[in-house]
Amino acid sequence: MKLWKKFILLSAAFSFTHGFAVASEAASSQTRDSEMQVLHNEMAEMLDREAIRNLPIEYCYHVHQKDTDAIVDLFTTDGKLTLADDLGGQAEGRDALHALYSKSIADADPWPFVHNHHIVMLGDGRAKGYIYAEIRYGSEGYRTVSIGVYEDEYQKVDGEWKFKSRLYKSHSVPH
Repeated sequence: MKLWKKFILLSAAFSFTHGFAVASEAASSQTRDSEMQVLHNEMAEMLDREAIRNLPIEYCYHVHQKDTDAIVDLFTTDGKLTLADDLGGQAEGRDALHALYSKSIADADPWPFVHNHHIVMLGDGRAKGYIYAEIRYGSEGYRTVSIGVYEDEYQKVDGEWKFKSRLYKSHSVPH
């Protein structure tokens, strides 16, 4: 085959394979971008779940320390807590929450323990969860005084997860 024919064939082959490679590289780049976005979304959800999982742990710590300001800071500004009447009733908003916690833990030596946190991500900075609780009072020989479940609603405010509402469905434990 003449040299110029070989050159034309090689040029055509190169153009075809190079064009294919460029197209393939673009498709590969789109796939990588898509995979990275999926990975980013999964990582963001894992971090959100971990932040939500940490809320009840911080809550228990602050309840045990009787730090009402720190407890209230875990709630949204319009946060709501609902307890059985014998445990303090209901409070909504920061001032009402502060008053309820100040009254309900003032004379007790609370030792709250939480277990089995089930989290459901709802999207748009919202989630809900169920967490089982056991409340002991040091002032009563660390006896378990109630068991129950918190039904929580969580909301992300300025990049931070907070309690939107907590409903504690409890059962007193007899002496």
